[in-house]
Amino acid sequence: MKKYILTLILITSTVTTQAQWKIGQAKKSVDYYNLSVDEGDYYIYSENGDGTVSIYVLGYDLSARIWMVAFSPVATNIQFSGYYYGEVTDPKDDYVNIRKGPGTNYPVVEKMQVGDYVCFQKSNGSWLKVYEEDRNNAESLSGNFSFLGYIYKDRVKTPEAEAIEIEKRNLPVALAEWKCPDDNHPHAIDLGIGTLWACCNVDSDSPLKTGGYYAWGETKTKDYYGISNHLAKDVETDIASTSRDVAHVKWGDKWRMPSEAQIQELKDKCRYQWVVIDGVYGGVFTGPNGNSIFMPAAGRRNGEELEFYGTNGFYASSTYFVYGTNFDSNYFEPICVGEHLGYPVRPVIK
Repeated sequence: MKKYILTLILITSTVTTQAQWKIGQAKKSVDYYNLSVDEGDYYIYSENGDGTVSIYVLGYDLSARIWMVAFSPVATNIQFSGYYYGEVTDPKDDYVNIRKGPGTNYPVVEKMQVGDYVCFQKSNGSWLKVYEEDRNNAESLSGNFSFLGYIYKDRVKTPEAEAIEIEKRNLPVALAEWKCPDDNHPHAIDLGIGTLWACCNVDSDSPLKTGGYYAWGETKTKDYYGISNHLAKDVETDIASTSRDVAHVKWGDKWRMPSEAQIQELKDKCRYQWVVIDGVYGGVFTGPNGNSIFMPAAGRRNGEELEFYGTNGFYASSTYFVYGTNFDSNYFEPICVGEHLGYPVRPVIK
């Protein structure tokens, strides 16, 4: 899973009628789909008024004025730190004075450029206390705020940066109701796309388990996955429903590895979402009829190593040269995969 965290001096919002952006501290570590919140970390957020909060995260850099937005389903997971986050503004000048005290009779201690981002607290009357936020490193907020001075409250507004909005991640209906009819796996799930997809992987007794890892064209797991010991290196054909199709060999009947066309069909006709279910990262694919399958981000075996576990989902097809999947927290894209590497296998029926 890709983790986006704030990379600047942050705090939330303004005293106008706009939705205020606040700095909050995470009470516990929780995964919000495309955003991971670690216990004790500080994040910008705003309250939605429905028991959820929007968490604003710098997706690129401050100058890009682009934010990633994720959503916490439980507002009480974030505790307000007492600081706000805002953007310096002035209708006439390109800088704003920071003064030693709350009034124009106090000397200027610093000048801030319009467009700069500031941390602040509400103060008496029409003035705000402005702080510089210290960082332990470039990827997290420390929560230590150094006092700079006072700024007139009308010189701070809620940032108007373009937000790249990660879809509001309350569990979709299809996922909230996602379950197999019973514990007698596998089940053939009709997604309404013509192909029936298995609910779980080969060698797995649960949709949340990875099952075995297989090099393309092989039907046994092994300790080392490399070119030197790949047993199907000279096979250049579609292996569906043959003695080299591990789904067909192990499950029999009409089960087989998906073809290139069936993987493309999954992309073209189903809605993809990156989710976390009971601590397992993976992708949910919801068909036009509302039915869903979950595929764990099981990574792959390369040599003796397991790589990309929890961050990427690689599943090989039956089609040479080896077409497969690669999905993560941002996208799902059919790709060509290395045939000698080890992948979990998700069977289909058609």
